Amino acid sequence: MVQARLASHNADGRTYWFAEHSIPRMRPPRIDLIQCYDEVIISYGQTRDALQSTHATFPIPRYIEGFRHVLLLDGRLLGHWRAHPADPALIETRATRPLNDAEQIALNRAIESYRRFTSATTAARNP
Repeated sequence: MVQARLASHNADGRTYWFAEHSIPRMRPPRIDLIQCYDEVIISYGQTRDALQSTHATFPIPRYIEGFRHVLLLDGRLLGHWRAHPADPALIETRATRPLNDAEQIALNRAIESYRRFTSATTAARNP
């Protein structure tokens, strides 16, 4: 439906669609803590390069200095994260660049969501 308003570029047998002009951000940034075993990271090897960004071009999946999991900002690589082995509620992150205020809020939300998930999972296993 929007093809007429998009430009495309073919590279390595793939077609990439994009808006020629920047589109103003209509929503706050989203940061996701993606585990290294997620299908986006493991299964889609041929298109994994689409996650690269101007700030993060490291190969994935990769274990780098104790960090294995990936931080995504609006679906693009931002850095790494890990849960502390002794305390899974303690999340350490390493972004490839400083975060602005809105991105830091998004990161805090993602970490809190992960903590709620792990707490619920632990509670379900240990009634």
